[in-house]
Parts: sequence; structure tokens; C-alpha cells
Amino acid sequence: MKKIVISVFFVLLYFVYFSHVEAAGTVNLSASSNTVNVGDNFTISVNLSGASVATLTTRLSIDEEKVQYVSGPSNSNYLNGRVIYTWTDPTGGASPLTAGNIATFTFKAISAGNANFGVSGEFFTPDETSVEPVFSGVTVNVNDGNNMDNPNENNGQTENQQGQQNDGQDENIVGGQTNNQDVENNVTNEGTNTDENNPNINQQDSRSSNNNLRTLQLNVEGISPRFNSRTTQYYLTITEDVNNIEVIAEPEDTKASVQVIGNTNIPLGSSQIRIIVTAENGNRKEYYISVSKTNDIELANANLENLAIEDVTLVPEFSPDITDYTAEVFGDIDSLNILAVPQKENAQVLIEGNENLQYGENLISVIVNAEDGISSKVYNITVVKTEGILSDTNEDTELQNTENVDNAVENNVKMQRIIIVVFVIALAICLIIWAVWRKRKNQQ
Repeated sequence: MKKIVISVFFVLLYFVYFSHVEAAGTVNLSASSNTVNVGDNFTISVNLSGASVATLTTRLSIDEEKVQYVSGPSNSNYLNGRVIYTWTDPTGGASPLTAGNIATFTFKAISAGNANFGVSGEFFTPDETSVEPVFSGVTVNVNDGNNMDNPNENNGQTENQQGQQNDGQDENIVGGQTNNQDVENNVTNEGTNTDENNPNINQQDSRSSNNNLRTLQLNVEGISPRFNSRTTQYYLTITEDVNNIEVIAEPEDTKASVQVIGNTNIPLGSSQIRIIVTAENGNRKEYYISVSKTNDIELANANLENLAIEDVTLVPEFSPDITDYTAEVFGDIDSLNILAVPQKENAQVLIEGNENLQYGENLISVIVNAEDGISSKVYNITVVKTEGILSDTNEDTELQNTENVDNAVENNVKMQRIIIVVFVIALAICLIIWAVWRKRKNQQ
């Protein structure tokens, strides 16, 4: 009987301890634009407020019929309509995430309609207490972007009131060859056609515009950063005995072609290898490998040892081999204090673009010049500055989120009180049973 009472006691204690869940904070999604056109890229940000988190896992659910996942932080993964992202405080809980952007993901609109995004996940405080934030998603309206209903808009032609077409008279058309302009005028870094005078070009051309690489491999080691189809700038340091580099570059689309330039007879000093990917429809995209050929690898070291922004979180976490980052700031912040420490003491660091920040996207470049005076490396930080002023709709949403948090906290407190009461009652019953049993034993 004594063992039974003790066992019940510890079971109840275990239940009470591990059922403790802190209800606090909100996790909401925000879109870079609430209305986009088919073919547009846009971002969805996961934002935290009202909680202190040292470890987290977020799951974004997306409408695969309306949007396509493009990219996210390095420690994210996309599978079956969900984007999964994990983060752990590298200081072991000394620098938890308390507010602001958790992660930002890029999507491409592929079909008209309302694209709904949901969010869920697990969050833990520095003392490993589970946090139950209030989650709220976001909806992005996707337009088809088709202006064919109005033939007088952006079709490069004009019609008179009698419906007679003035062929070749519009000054945007020269000899009727608008659609045959050099494809280089229509190339962007993402390989999309942005000819503003001819928005219907892509609709008339069914050929693939995919000009991304699927793989990029060299017969020498040391290329940085790790290959990603969306990253176009890479760095490589080689010794003076290397004259030729074998480049294996395979396109994502088998109908695209790849051309490699500058990988033979590499000169001493700084040079560049160009990988040109031409899509089936002629759109081009270039990948670059900045090569430093030296007789002293150490003197050519242009890596950073540390990169941080005061009071701002970098996404993803800093690594010497990652050269592209994002960050978000709010309000009237005009400049950022950036810490950039090179791995080699005598390397020089130049920071550009961290002052006079404008609303929207700002590009900050951290340029590291190695000791040899030849090798260099650029770390890019895209900083998004927002006004931080809520619209009426957002104010209502924020108020609702606050009420939800209060309700969740109140419900959690009630549940904990119920658990404690049940525990005390169960313990009292066990003690009474034990006392009765002991009294009967003494009487016997």
C-alpha cells in the first residue's frame, strides 16, 4: 500500500510538471504585397511578438494551386505543401528571440485566386518551457494579370474610333518587330520577362523560361558559398599550379543550354569564370565565380569571422560561407551599426549602404579585401525597412490577437489550478487510504 501511494504521488507530480505550458505571444504572417499578379514573386514573413523563444519550429501551409515555393533560409525545407523552418539560439538561450521577424520565404504566384497561408509550430523558452502563441495566417490575392479585355492597353497598337487599326503607326513598334527585340533586354536575375511595353510576350510564347542551374561542381575544392540555384555569385581561391578548372554545370530544364567562359588558362591574381544559362525561350542568366590565384592561400583569405547588426537579427544565422542575408527594421531607424570582423587581422573591411536607410528594401554590402590586395569577397544584407504603423485593419487584427492571448493565458491558468486541485485531492485520498490501512494493521 505504501508503494502504491508513493507511485501515485510521483505520477501525479510528473503530470503536473510536464503539463506546464506557457501561453504567451503571437506568431503572425505578413506579405510583402497583399495583391500580386500571376508570375510575380513575393515574400511571406513569419513574425513573433510577446514571447521569449530560444528554440522553435514553424510550419507554413500554402495553397499549391495558387503559389509555388521559391526559396527560404538555409535551415528550411519544403515538402508536400509545407515549409518547415527550425531555429535554435546559438548562445544556448542567452540571446532568445523576443520580437520581430523569425524568417522570410519567397513564393511565386502561378494561378489566379486567393492564396491562403497558415502557420503553426512548436516554441520553447530558454528554460525549455513550451510556449503556446496565438497563430494567425494571411491571404494574398493573385490576379491573372491579363489585360486582353482592353485591347487599347499595353498592346503596342492604337485603334481609331471606327475600329480601323493603325498598323505600324504606334511609336512603340518599329517595323512591327517589337516581339523580336534582343532577348537581353528582357533578362532579369530571376530570368523573368519584364518588358513593360509588351506584357503579353510571355503569354504568346509557350517555351520554357527556366534558366536556373540544377548543379554546379568543380574539379577543385573551396568554392563558396554552397551552391544554390538562386545564388549567382561564388568565390574560389586556388594555388598557382592550377591553370584549368573543370566546371560541371547542369541546367534545371533539359531544353536550356549552358556556356562556360574563363575556366582555362587562368592568370595569376584575380579573374572570373562566367556560366551563362540560356532558357528555351532565349532568356539568359549568368552565374559568376570570382577566382583568386595566389602563391599564398592564407594571404588570400577574404572571409569574415563574424557578422552582426546591433539590435537586429540576421537571417539566416551567420556563417563565413554564406554571403546573402536579410534583416528587417521598423520605424525611424536611419542607420545600422554593423559588426564585421575578418578572419585575418590585416584584411580590410568596407561597409556600404548602412546609412540613410529608405523605406522598403536597402542593400548593404560588406566588402572584405584580403591581405594580398587582390582577393576580395562581398557579403550582402538586404534590409527591409517598414514604417511600423498599423493600418485600421491591422490594428483590429492586433487587438484581436491581444484578446486571444489574454484568453489563452486565462484558460491556461484555470487549467493549471484544476490540475493542482485534482492533485491535492488525489494525494489526500491516498493518505487517507494509507492511514486506514495502517490503523487496521495495528489493530490486527
